[in-house]
Amino acid sequence: RRSASNPKSHIGKYEHVDAKLAAEIKPLIGEKATEEVLKAPHRPVEVCRLLTRCLAEESLTPQIRARIDENIAFYSDFGGMCDRIQKTPMPL
Repeated sequence: RRSASNPKSHIGKYEHVDAKLAAEIKPLIGEKATEEVLKAPHRPVEVCRLLTRCLAEESLTPQIRARIDENIAFYSDFGGMCDRIQKTPMPL
């Protein structure tokens, strides 16, 4: 039975979803970062943190760095908007 109080209730079996996600992102970000994302209580925020960390390690022009940082901020903002929509009760 699905519960409205569980934000992941629409996903179904978590192990299957986690295994699929891990298989998709491990070749892109490596094993350590994949484990960090899977263990994170809020995965989109963890992805933003990892992107910001990667950005800091690259030697980019200030203009490119600012543009990428702006896009990371947009991603984070849109993730927050989706969370608010998901948590908003639907009137019956």
